[in-house]
Amino acid sequence: MRPVEYTAADIIKAGKALVDAGRTVTGFALRQRVGGGSPARLKQVWDEHLAADTTSTTSRPAADLPPDVAAQVSDAARDLSERIQTLAVELNGRAVEAAERRVQEVVRVAAEQREQAERELADASQTVDDLESKLAAAAASAVSTAAALAEVQARAQEQAIELAQVRERLALVEQAAAAATAAATSAAAERDQARTAAAALAGQVDLSEAHNKEMLAAAATAAAATAAALAEVQARAQEQAVELAQVRERLAIVEQTAAAATAAATSAAAERDQARTAAAAAAGQVELSEAHNRDLLAALQTGMRVVP
Repeated sequence: MRPVEYTAADIIKAGKALVDAGRTVTGFALRQRVGGGSPARLKQVWDEHLAADTTSTTSRPAADLPPDVAAQVSDAARDLSERIQTLAVELNGRAVEAAERRVQEVVRVAAEQREQAERELADASQTVDDLESKLAAAAASAVSTAAALAEVQARAQEQAIELAQVRERLALVEQAAAAATAAATSAAAERDQARTAAAALAGQVDLSEAHNKEMLAAAATAAAATAAALAEVQARAQEQAVELAQVRERLAIVEQTAAAATAAATSAAAERDQARTAAAAAAGQVELSEAHNRDLLAALQTGMRVVP
């Protein structure tokens, strides 16, 4: 589909409408006004219209005025020139007066501002003097305050040292008090234990004395029994020694009989073996009896050393 063509008259009409509306004539403004078209073509048509209009205006010759009109125009121009000159003089006078009034007003305002500035400067000078006085007083106060602060800090340091010493002493006193309390508690406990032990010891002494008496009696009885047993053992040992001597005599007789009686060698040998067996048994019994006697004697001696 071919685009819609817009005539030059439509474009020029749209451009004039934009000029009457006080808008700048551009390709996009023309396009918006006519409703379409290429902005470049629309602007080109408008520019050609402006160029043609300017050419026709400059190429048109100016017509000469009639003499009477020219005279009226000359008179009007002269009157207008005189009126303009009079108006210019009047306006100049008014402007000068206004300028003078403005100058006077400016001078007055400047004078007032200068007076105000001078008053403010005086006030500022007074304020500066007051501030300098206050600053000097503040500096002196700061010096005295610094000295007082140093003194307070020194006192605080001394008090801190004293407080630390007091705390150390208090800790030592508390430790001593705790130790004394512990010692008192321990002493009380030891006292109670001592009392209990004394009571128990008294009972134990009584019991020990009774037990000692019983042990003495038992030791005496045991000593008597041991003496009797020792006598009995010695008697048995004596009897066993007699029996051993008899056995040895019998053995000698048997050996002599065996040597003499060769015919009775078999029976003699048997008797000899029996005699030897009996002798060995008797010798063992004797050794056991002697060891038992030694044990009894040692036990008796030990019991007699223990019991006073």
